[in-house]
Amino acid sequence: METKTNKRLLLFYLTLTFMFFPLIVSAENSAAVEKDAPKPAKDGLFYMWLFDEGVAGHQFSTIYDTENYWMQEYKTNFFQDTFKGNFEYIEGVSGTCGKFDGFTTHIVRTYIKVPDLTDGFAIQGWIAPQATKKAAIMCQEKNSKKGFIFGLFDGKLGIQMAVDGRWLQCLSDKKIPLRKWSHVAVTFSSKQGICLYLNAKQVGSCIDKGKMTDARMENLLIGMSKPKELKLRESGGKFPPIDKKLYYHMAYDGLIDELKLYEESLSPNDIEDLYYQCQPKSAPHLNPRLRPVAPKVQNPHFGAVYCKLNYYDEYEQIQRIGDWPDLLIRFDNSPVRLMFVHTNNYIPIWITENNKLMSDQSMEINGKNGFYEVMMDKQNRYSNVRLLENNDARIVVHWRYALCDRFYQIARPDNRTDWGDWADEYFTVYPDGVAVRKWVYYTSTYGEDYLQFQETILQPQTGNTCDDDVQKEAITLANMKGQTHTYSWAEGVPPYFPKPLKANIQMVNMKSEYRPFIIFEPGSQIDKYIWGYRKGQTPKVSRCLASAMPVVHKGEKRNSYEAAAIYGMTNDEITDILPLAKSWTNPPPLLLESAEYTNKGFDKYQRAYLLEVKQSGKPALLSLRFSAEKQSPLVNPALVIKNWGRKSFELKINRKKTKPKRDYRYGYRETLNGCDLIIWMNLDSTGTERIQIAPFAG
Repeated sequence: METKTNKRLLLFYLTLTFMFFPLIVSAENSAAVEKDAPKPAKDGLFYMWLFDEGVAGHQFSTIYDTENYWMQEYKTNFFQDTFKGNFEYIEGVSGTCGKFDGFTTHIVRTYIKVPDLTDGFAIQGWIAPQATKKAAIMCQEKNSKKGFIFGLFDGKLGIQMAVDGRWLQCLSDKKIPLRKWSHVAVTFSSKQGICLYLNAKQVGSCIDKGKMTDARMENLLIGMSKPKELKLRESGGKFPPIDKKLYYHMAYDGLIDELKLYEESLSPNDIEDLYYQCQPKSAPHLNPRLRPVAPKVQNPHFGAVYCKLNYYDEYEQIQRIGDWPDLLIRFDNSPVRLMFVHTNNYIPIWITENNKLMSDQSMEINGKNGFYEVMMDKQNRYSNVRLLENNDARIVVHWRYALCDRFYQIARPDNRTDWGDWADEYFTVYPDGVAVRKWVYYTSTYGEDYLQFQETILQPQTGNTCDDDVQKEAITLANMKGQTHTYSWAEGVPPYFPKPLKANIQMVNMKSEYRPFIIFEPGSQIDKYIWGYRKGQTPKVSRCLASAMPVVHKGEKRNSYEAAAIYGMTNDEITDILPLAKSWTNPPPLLLESAEYTNKGFDKYQRAYLLEVKQSGKPALLSLRFSAEKQSPLVNPALVIKNWGRKSFELKINRKKTKPKRDYRYGYRETLNGCDLIIWMNLDSTGTERIQIAPFAG
């Protein structure tokens, strides 16, 4: 009777276990691993996380090494820790290993099953990290006052722990390699202090004797720390302190295998035995995580597409977005691309022919909780893009975002309407690879504090620095007179850009055939370099090359402000884009010769001349001429003819027939009240050009 009762109780407990501790496991096709239980390096109680379950749905087992107890538990998987978050089992050093995603994956061992480690302990295991900035491999800690954190600290192996009430840190003298198997170990003895080992070689020590001040009531965590306060801006300096707190977890990103915890310190010989006891048979299955780059295709069509440009799998798994969040623009006459991707908060990124990236920045202000900008909107709660036009003549992208802080609070709400600071940006892109950027900034506090519109930012791929993407003569500036000056970073950072005077054009001298340029309105200021690009002569670089403040105009709407600039990439020199700059900043006049149309003038925000059919949907012969000259050249002009309808037409330039695609591109734009015709012409001139557009039925 008693035996039957015990069996029923056992069945009941097993049922509860599988009901209340489900796991998220990616490796659904992995198979169970059967192997002999490992031999301990020496006698004594220890715990092992072997990651050899390898089966979706299994819970995580911990093994006790006692003479009569551990083997039974190893076989039954009855006493189990909780494996939480997104993870998968893949090939490891021995059997399978655990793949931690750097966001959610961790193992929890309840504090009542953690031994007394105050006199000494040892931890050893194999790791292959994807990132090494700050990551907890194993910890039992409270408020950086009790317990320990064993893990990675800015690339180095290390441990932080409390010894006799003092919070100590011991770091290795070598960095941990990325995406390679490394055997790591730490030993602590109240009589001898701390020793760190990398591949059985001692790489660090701290002779601080005393007992560990333990965190006995805290759970033991693997792969993640408890929440740690992020050090935000403190008092002093240019900006006020931040009055809120932000927390993060020291989440491990990469592979862990054969992890063991000993209840006493181990000798160097013990560590060496453990190192040779289990050796990897192959390199870890980890690839570099590259920034998403829009693919090149043969014979691309000029146009924009919705798509999803994925980052690495672990990142994408935690995103709550669909299959079409991004926008990609390709050009048929240039190998460069322009993309707006969720991984960059939809800040536009220009891509060279050899896949080097340059982006910009949103508008940015400073407030009580730090900087307010789109980069703080990590979940893209406010930032989004949509396609307004997509035809053969041009593409128009609308990017909308809020200026928010890292707590997702929108900056400076109006005391009457409760609207904070928002922005609408419009990118009008033409077939010649030139885009006009229009900023529309909504705020009730313009001019009261720090404000920044633009930063020129490099986006080096994983494993590279900015030096791999840009020449030491990094940036060239020009003014409207054609005067230029190139700034070199070879001898340090130039803090300001005094030459040439009144510079409003910049070109980044990237290590590519095509180089990005920006043209601002005259009167704008490209005046300073924001951060230290090069700190001393070390290879550590920042991503920001320059910052500019464009000319800002009062907007049409209440509390709105507008600015504009031209962006693009070219394989010409900076002086070769001077005609483009002049055609935009000092466009030649359009003289209308047809009474059936109204001339609305040149719109710099569209880089287009605006016309309107007086009788909507009934266009007549349109005759006009441009009077261009050297200081007011005509460079690839665009016409937006409102209310044209969907009438076909014939276009002549100086009485000569033209061919679509070769001489011009056109498209139609549907509106609430009709249909507009948009024409882009492949035409450069410093003289008089006569244009005739004759509608016909068809």
